[in-house]
Amino acid sequence: YWIDWRKTSDRFYLSMHISYPNIADAARARREGVEPGGMIMIHGTPDSEENPEQLFHTLDWTDGCIAMRNVDMREVWNLVPDGTMIEIRP
Repeated sequence: YWIDWRKTSDRFYLSMHISYPNIADAARARREGVEPGGMIMIHGTPDSEENPEQLFHTLDWTDGCIAMRNVDMREVWNLVPDGTMIEIRP
């Protein structure tokens, strides 16, 4: 996969989109009769008075995305350009 675009977000701070599903993922999903999913992002964490950032580090809340602390997301955002290849391992 690769990072194919990015955006800022009031809800998720900074977000970088992952190019999932690829052709093989979509074909496997069709064979299995399921939707492949999509909109998988590496993103920051909500941070508000009602929902402070540290609350989210104890929860499984991303629905398939990869969440990072905002300080770490800022570093990745600044170091990793669009088009960077990535590997996702279980």
